[in-house]
Amino acid sequence: MMRLMHVRQLRGLLAVRSWPVWSLPRPALAVVLVVDVAAGTALLTSSVFDGYGNARDLAVFVAFCASALFCLEIARRLDEPTGAHLDLMTVWTLPIALLLPSPFALLAAVPDNAWSQWRGRPSLLYRRIFTVAAIGLAHFAGGQAFRAMAGVHPPGDEWGNHAAALLAAAMIAGCCCAAINAVLIAAAIQLSNPTTSWRALLGDREMLTIYGVEVSTGVTMTALVAQSPVLILPALPAIILLHRSLLHRQLTAAARTDAKTGLLNAAAWQRELERELDRAMRKRTPIAVMLMDLDRFKSVNDTHGHLVGDEVLVSIADVLRAELRNHDLIGRFGGEEFVATFDADLEQATEIAERIRRCIATHPFVTDRMADGVGVAVTASIGVTVLEADRRAGADELLAAADASLYAAKTAGRNRVHIAPLAGPIRTASEPGRFRRAAASVGSAARSEHQRLSPAPERPAIVEQD
Repeated sequence: MMRLMHVRQLRGLLAVRSWPVWSLPRPALAVVLVVDVAAGTALLTSSVFDGYGNARDLAVFVAFCASALFCLEIARRLDEPTGAHLDLMTVWTLPIALLLPSPFALLAAVPDNAWSQWRGRPSLLYRRIFTVAAIGLAHFAGGQAFRAMAGVHPPGDEWGNHAAALLAAAMIAGCCCAAINAVLIAAAIQLSNPTTSWRALLGDREMLTIYGVEVSTGVTMTALVAQSPVLILPALPAIILLHRSLLHRQLTAAARTDAKTGLLNAAAWQRELERELDRAMRKRTPIAVMLMDLDRFKSVNDTHGHLVGDEVLVSIADVLRAELRNHDLIGRFGGEEFVATFDADLEQATEIAERIRRCIATHPFVTDRMADGVGVAVTASIGVTVLEADRRAGADELLAAADASLYAAKTAGRNRVHIAPLAGPIRTASEPGRFRRAAASVGSAARSEHQRLSPAPERPAIVEQD
């Protein structure tokens, strides 16, 4: 009997040690565990000291949860992936945090995440638990801030008598909720994959605007329900319509972006390049086009699998976002080819391209799917061309010149930058790739151009054309 108990205990221990959460890097694991424990502790403490209110509070909580699940199901039936980029759940969870006792704020995200796990796209269990805990802590903090500013659960009459003050307090609390939740989620992701930039995780200006709309709609819902919970019913169709309109905007943006990396896809990038080129020639400013190809990336897929390869591509996209400016155009042409255009002269473009190459070469990419924690080493070859301020050219010429520079970087030994000003037509050779590589024309003696190669073997060269 004792032996059987020991065997069962050993099996249980081995099962726990095999949980995917333990494969996280230690800093990310620490954040996940701290947030989960903090949320559990806050729930236990608030349940003891604050309680769950009365039957009306429970009924309002159920009504909000039912409305949230109804919206999720409508989205699922419309073929929108559950848990999409924006699902407007704050519209339903924020009023719970502001109007109901504290324990409900910590439980606000449980129903919709459980529903998404069951009816939508299943995720790793520790990620779902962390998401619920992070949202719960954020709403708990927002609810406490609101009560400190406005008093404990203001009744409906107070919203009519002191609307301006209560709405201001609710907006501040809602922004606190959104900010805390975003930082907690971003911290866990960034610590799991340090190459991911904070800028990419926290969102751009457009996403911050959408978050503001979501918070303001949640505050409006709070004011309505404070008057009467029955007002949820007439507000529900309006929220669904708002969700549909924001979804349409998301789908429009998705048609322009690469689904894997979130960068512009090839067609959208080329359209934007033509606009940027017209602007640069009109204002007589130099503009650079950079074409980058990951060296021997097929070996990464063959060695680690395509899922790891996909995560590395996402990390490469994050590196590009971090090293370039918000208004620079970055795209993925498919496979392991990336492209960017930015305002820069020859010297500036050289510095930017070399900084990107060095960042990729010196930072192994660690993914959640690699249990040993050893990163994937990747290098990149980069070709750059620059259209000087006093010259005119078409988008196809710039791309062909950048492609020729990339081919020159590849043939010179890979893991290096080749940069050249646009100087005359580019002859192209038949070579497989997104663009045909110009094999013989770039850097040839016939064009009286010389190449400067750095002699230091530990630092890949920058090849320049004068």
